[in-house]
Amino acid sequence: MEGTLRHEKQTVQPGRLCGVFPLGMLRLHYGRPRVLLAGFPCPGDYRRGYVPSIQSSKQRGEVMKTTIDKAAAKFLKMAITETAREWKGVPNMLGAKAKGGRVSIGYFSAQIDGLPDGAYMFSPEAAKILAGKNPVITTCDLGLDAAYLSDDSGARASLDCLTPDDIPELNDAAGSVLVTVSFDRDVFLSRFTVAAAAASKEESRKVLMSVFVKIENGEMIFAGTDGRRLHELTYNCSGPGELPEGRIYNPRVAVALKAFNGTIKMDIHDRDTIFSGGGFSFRARHIEGTYPSYRQVIPTGGKAYSLPSNWRSIFAAAAKIKSDCSLCLDGVNATIDGGSGAPIKNEGGRQIGREPGKLVFSAPFVVPGLPLVYFNPQFMADFGLFEGEPELWIIDGFSPARLEFPNGRAAVMPCRF
Repeated sequence: MEGTLRHEKQTVQPGRLCGVFPLGMLRLHYGRPRVLLAGFPCPGDYRRGYVPSIQSSKQRGEVMKTTIDKAAAKFLKMAITETAREWKGVPNMLGAKAKGGRVSIGYFSAQIDGLPDGAYMFSPEAAKILAGKNPVITTCDLGLDAAYLSDDSGARASLDCLTPDDIPELNDAAGSVLVTVSFDRDVFLSRFTVAAAAASKEESRKVLMSVFVKIENGEMIFAGTDGRRLHELTYNCSGPGELPEGRIYNPRVAVALKAFNGTIKMDIHDRDTIFSGGGFSFRARHIEGTYPSYRQVIPTGGKAYSLPSNWRSIFAAAAKIKSDCSLCLDGVNATIDGGSGAPIKNEGGRQIGREPGKLVFSAPFVVPGLPLVYFNPQFMADFGLFEGEPELWIIDGFSPARLEFPNGRAAVMPCRF
């Protein structure tokens, strides 16, 4: 659904002053309030709610009211929030350019017909108003540099204008397009977000904090890992071209794509990717670095086990336990104990677990023949993000385990003692 705007014109009557200064009028000059007295500018106070209306009693002007539809408001709100988050404290980054119905802010761009050409300065307060009912942008064509955003509740945020030259251009990618693919937004997000769940949370490992995406044999492959677990998912994509070397993306790409609807086109450049659809577009910069050869650590062999039908709810409940202890699966029960009992060793003398201490979680988990194995409960709960029912492949109690799902696979290291 395209983001479109409805605009109306209202005539400002000559002789109507701001109502603040009896001898002059208020003028906003590039965001700075001034009062004109006998043709000379001097400092003045700007009262919220008053709109500069005229420059002389002989001049008429029109106030433009542009109503933003829900799709456009949702996209602009996301664009403002994400731009403010990434460029916190950097002046002018929330500035937006409007030209020919195209509005650009940060790495985002939207087709918004009817909004007068020019420059606008958004703010976090403006993002809140965009979430309200019937947001409207009001501008004046008298060159008074005044604009504001409001909604039906009466909330208002100034869009004090800048000059277009003060606003950087960030939403155009450089270089030729390497690969173009199209995909359904919901299906793409269902893969991308699951891969992102396994990404590292350590800021010192920037590459592993990201999602790896590659295209080969007509499939788009998503992968995320923190070195202890791995999520890999696949998606049959449309469009020619292969990209086996892949690209690395910030997980917050998902936040931007949630503001889109329907089918999205993905133009992959060397250093950037442009996502577009429904009149909106977003430029995502690639994360620099080399993603590890994760497939080399996916275990092969072992024995397959079918999990109980309620495995998702059991793992989710275990993950909520406030304990640093591991989730023990012994083929009969899933348990977490809060103690540090005596070690359990196999015939070769290798420690594979410990005697239970104080029991803090227990649930029936009947998997005949499953060897004693310990896992991080949060890792196991995140496997519930995959679609369908898995097969759990186990080699032994201390080797990596593998889960095979209809739309991907996962690998996880057991807890070692």
